[in-house]
Amino acid sequence: MSEAPPPPRPDPAARPDQVVAAKVKAWFLGLSTVGKVGVTILAIVVAVVVVAALASTGTTSSSNTDPYGAYAVCQQQLEQQMKAPSTADWPALSDVHWAMTDQTFTASGYVDAENSFGAQIRATWTCTATHQTGDTYEVSAILSG
Repeated sequence: MSEAPPPPRPDPAARPDQVVAAKVKAWFLGLSTVGKVGVTILAIVVAVVVVAALASTGTTSSSNTDPYGAYAVCQQQLEQQMKAPSTADWPALSDVHWAMTDQTFTASGYVDAENSFGAQIRATWTCTATHQTGDTYEVSAILSG
């Protein structure tokens, strides 16, 4: 079995980011095919987690203006970010950290649900639901984990 060629020597005048990029490229090219596949899958998983962690905003309806109604619209918004929302196991409102002002419900907590591989995971979330008019809330929710 032959050894991989030594990594190219960085140009002394190169910027630090160029030096790092050259070292990463040399490392990646030195990996076996299985290693390259593993790194690629890891990069995809990281990208999916980052996208899922981004805030989603939207308008959701509920017939309640109390904390229970606001919690329900937060759950609806967060379930839109899940891979398997039907598997979500939500804690009771009494187990969630929440506060409510005149028009705004703010909460954070956890939810147990399956990820895209079918494994049960615990994700954390934050949500702000501001009562608009009638039975409408403006919701901002972030699911991470």
